[in-house]
Amino acid sequence: MKTAKELKYKFDRDMEELQANCEHEEPSEWIDVMWAPGHYTDYRIKECPICGKVLFKMKTCEGCSKTYVINVDEEDIFDCLCEKCKKKGKYYCSHHRKFYDKKCPECEKFEKMCEEDELQRK
Repeated sequence: MKTAKELKYKFDRDMEELQANCEHEEPSEWIDVMWAPGHYTDYRIKECPICGKVLFKMKTCEGCSKTYVINVDEEDIFDCLCEKCKKKGKYYCSHHRKFYDKKCPECEKFEKMCEEDELQRK
């Protein structure tokens, strides 16, 4: 009798082999990605219908609201700006709608006030 661990290991190896040898001829349409049913991320993907490998990822820029394609292998999950908006600043504060080269000073000031208030309550 095989264990679940053994079956999963075999399945993972089989999937790796299938994806490595697949020609990915016709990718799917753009698919919305959810982390749980009804909970959408800001990603859309195209995948191979044969092997299930994600071939393209598209994301919406927080700065300009335009969509841009991400290199699947070099993705940074915290990266929320397109190349054009990254030139305006490294960070984008969605509350104040401004670009900064470091974190938003107004938000940092507010966070510090909240921390001090919390300490005083104890």
